[in-house]
Amino acid sequence: MIQIYKSPTPPESLETGHQYNGQDVQKQLFADQHSKCYICERTVITNYHIDHLCSQSQHPNKTTDWKNLLLSCSYCNQKKSNSYDQIINPLKHPIETLIKQEVDYQRNVAIFEASNDKDSVGIDETIKLLSAVFNGKTPARQVREEKFYEYFLSRINLFQKACNQFLEEICEQNKRIVCEFLKEDQKFLGFKYSIIQSNQTLQKTFLPFCQWNRDEN
Repeated sequence: MIQIYKSPTPPESLETGHQYNGQDVQKQLFADQHSKCYICERTVITNYHIDHLCSQSQHPNKTTDWKNLLLSCSYCNQKKSNSYDQIINPLKHPIETLIKQEVDYQRNVAIFEASNDKDSVGIDETIKLLSAVFNGKTPARQVREEKFYEYFLSRINLFQKACNQFLEEICEQNKRIVCEFLKEDQKFLGFKYSIIQSNQTLQKTFLPFCQWNRDEN
């Protein structure tokens, strides 16, 4: 999960105050978020929802608020439901710098930790949501959850391999390969950011390519 950008101009269909999922809303969110779920960062095509950052049930006045609408996959939308109204606003904060997003290969789980010791309800809630998305196990959905984690791990392993190749042979070709993995439309950038931060050589070379959505906000 990373900071994301949203066009400041609300789609026209929201002016009615009744419909929040008009065609223009969907198209704009796809364009702004590079067709990715804002929570898990996977690409979505048809299996998606228009999610309310602050849930409709608890914040009915924000149902058609453009700043409250985000594109999510159905998997994450169901995980989030109405239970995480206090997560960090990804439109305002660089979540990748606030929360370490890493893989514990020994325990075969994704781990999420605050990057500093400051207490924050938003950080705690976001960590809980991300843990539920990447590590959740429910009897009715266990196969789906396992498949999600397997796919996630395969993509992170590819990126780690590219980073290792760059460290073994620092050259322009290997640099370009890593940079391709770091483009805004790529998956799991929050985890990739933590990998870059774990090595001084990677930091020096690739941190400038990890400043996603900084200039727009």
